[in-house]
Amino acid sequence: MLTDPTFQNTTVDLGFYPLKMNAKLKRILVIALSLGALMINSAKSQEYKIQSLEGNNVRFKVSKNEKNTLFIAYLADTVYIRDVKDIQSARVLGGRFLLIDYGIRSGTGINSRKTLLLSAGHNKINTCLNITSLFHEEFLDFDSHVTSPMKAEVKSIYHAKLSLLGNRMVNYKLVVKIRDERSSAHEPKTNYKKNLIETLNFDQERQIFYSTLEDISAYFTIWNAKSQKEIKQYVNGRFAVAKLGNYKYYDINGVWYEKIIAD
Repeated sequence: MLTDPTFQNTTVDLGFYPLKMNAKLKRILVIALSLGALMINSAKSQEYKIQSLEGNNVRFKVSKNEKNTLFIAYLADTVYIRDVKDIQSARVLGGRFLLIDYGIRSGTGINSRKTLLLSAGHNKINTCLNITSLFHEEFLDFDSHVTSPMKAEVKSIYHAKLSLLGNRMVNYKLVVKIRDERSSAHEPKTNYKKNLIETLNFDQERQIFYSTLEDISAYFTIWNAKSQKEIKQYVNGRFAVAKLGNYKYYDINGVWYEKIIAD
């Protein structure tokens, strides 16, 4: 996780913003400037006990306020997520990771959910993974004569379910079971059903789960933490990637990015 060393209280904003990298990408982690007037105490919090990566017993406080902002706090470190519709579940995996499923505000006919996996280390919150775990869309085409207006023209569902294997940092693995389906009444040739199982390895140093390393050499429209603006920047290097079906997640310098791969 990136932090700004000039601030003692560091706030991490996990938003979803456009990013350009030769395909559709979204920024998953944004560094904000300071805790400021976030008012975590304005919402009732729930505590979760986990063990830090150093072996200490710690507590994460999780709360959601009336402005649809989700907060996760640990010592002087705070993660907040905006535009949260609800917290669907929160549970501890293997005693060391906190997994949070939360719904996000989406368009008409769309049900979308994200899954956030966190750990504690060096007195900070580590974002081990942040993915789309559910995307369910029912598209109603009122101009089409193939189906009635009350029946969905296209149905799509993507569902990823996470489970942890191993009991130590050296053998942790994240197993992701994926269901990916599309059904179109107008274009049946595009229909498909996929059931996949992906396994992610654990990087002890960076505290992330990933599939492989990938070389990247390209210009990005990327978020700048200091200016709080998007800037064009050349990115060159080898980065960790988590590939889950048609979704790829890049950990670039402590920031997660999402890329949807076209069929």
